[in-house]
Amino acid sequence: MQPAKLLTVPELAFRLNVHPKTLYSWTELGKIPHYKINGSVRFDFHDIQRWLDACKRHPTCGRIDAAQAVAVPRKGR
Repeated sequence: MQPAKLLTVPELAFRLNVHPKTLYSWTELGKIPHYKINGSVRFDFHDIQRWLDACKRHPTCGRIDAAQAVAVPRKGR
């Protein structure tokens, strides 16, 4: 069994194209799988792959059913 490939905040921020502060925020909010090792945040590459797959939105072929549509009230009405 190979040891897990742990990514640092700057490494994952680069791969996800987000600011490192965003990753720190997500870890504090529990939105992204991570490890805290002696105060340092690390991310398991395979955990992040699974997390990304779970975040993926699937298209509805461009069709919206009436039950899915949400009316948004306009200002001044």
